[in-house]
Amino acid sequence: MTPNTLVELYWLQGRIERWIRFGNAVDERIVNRRQRVFAFAPGSVFAYIRWASNEYGTLVSRLDIVRAVLPGEPCSTIPFVAPGGEVLLRAFGWPKVRLVLTHIDAIEAFGIDPVAVDPNHWRHACRTIGTIDETVEGNSMCFSATASFTAAAILLPLGGLSLQRAWRDDRRYLALGALPLLFGVQQLFEGLVWHAGESGDAITVARYSLAYMFFSWLAWPVWVPFSTYFVEPARRRPIYLMFAVAGGILGGLQYVPYFAHQGWLTTQFLPHAISYNGTALLDLVIGQNATYLIYVGVVIGPLLLSTKRDVKIFGVLVAFVLVTTVMFFRFAYISVFCFGGALMSLYLVWRPFTFRRNRVDASDHSECGDVFRR
Repeated sequence: MTPNTLVELYWLQGRIERWIRFGNAVDERIVNRRQRVFAFAPGSVFAYIRWASNEYGTLVSRLDIVRAVLPGEPCSTIPFVAPGGEVLLRAFGWPKVRLVLTHIDAIEAFGIDPVAVDPNHWRHACRTIGTIDETVEGNSMCFSATASFTAAAILLPLGGLSLQRAWRDDRRYLALGALPLLFGVQQLFEGLVWHAGESGDAITVARYSLAYMFFSWLAWPVWVPFSTYFVEPARRRPIYLMFAVAGGILGGLQYVPYFAHQGWLTTQFLPHAISYNGTALLDLVIGQNATYLIYVGVVIGPLLLSTKRDVKIFGVLVAFVLVTTVMFFRFAYISVFCFGGALMSLYLVWRPFTFRRNRVDASDHSECGDVFRR
């Protein structure tokens, strides 16, 4: 039996819509009340529309007219389409999607089934309407699998170097020195999310997205104040301990429910980034703005309040990334903020902090002697 092309449909009112504009499915499987899977026979043509939004507006608006392929036949990867297909026409953005939908309506007005239209018509329409695929040759965009894997390849070995220097020169900085390594692991997971999305493997996308969001929601709100705790004088450590506890509570309330509620974490592939969205517990209680204000406070606050100049400079760099993300990249703020933070963590490798023994304050050593012994 020749394998069919499987297309995942999803409907979450006002947030996510993935549906078929035209096409003759040979099979349909209902997964749950929001999700279905259509099967298309090789050679058949269908139009697949994906739309998503959040409180800031539309995140993605995309239409693909696809021909299902035979096993072994060359094909393009399409999110939520397995194994992919031959893309006859692809439109990004609502103005272009609307033009294509209008074109389809005009074809149907003449009593013609769009499924029966010659594939060459769609290829020609793609050029006429000006919706030539912007990503088949353009996947080397600012944020992509290549960018994430490259960042991981740089951060992982340099993070190991940072740890080695901290162990050798001043072990109070071990936790801070581990940040580039941890950012490298997170970027590796995002690269895997990109890769799984390109192959249309929704289950693998969900798994790697959960791994990625572990760092976003749990690791950073706990690890950053925790790492600052060790470099501060003993009299100030309770402040950073409170930050770490608050971060753990915040992260736990946001992250753990993903395992209990299917569909609370959604991953949307935009032309230039990945948007991690969905339902978050605290968003329902205190609102998203208040939640992110607390998040920023527990992640950036300890760095800016540090008595160590180099730690404070790192905090300023992360704050700069935050401002840039809010101003220009709100459509994918989690992915962009973490990517920017990963780049800024290179400062922790370049700057030796107080690793050189002749710069270490003797009083600080006596205060932290019970924490890390040389």
